[in-house]
Amino acid sequence: MSSLGSDSLRSMQRQGEEWATGYRPPAPSREQGGLPWGMILAGVAVVGLGVLAWNYLGPDLRRYLKMSRM
Repeated sequence: MSSLGSDSLRSMQRQGEEWATGYRPPAPSREQGGLPWGMILAGVAVVGLGVLAWNYLGPDLRRYLKMSRM
């Protein structure tokens, strides 16, 4: 009974070796470098909203600050 078990174990090891050679290496992970596109897009949106707010509110804000200093 032990000889039967050792033979099947050897055949499984050989099958495992053949199985491993049939597959490609794993793909590189996406977390290795660079920022995700969502973060870049969010940053651009925040900067754009800041520029728009300054264009619309800037002159009134400057005028208000002048009046408060008088």
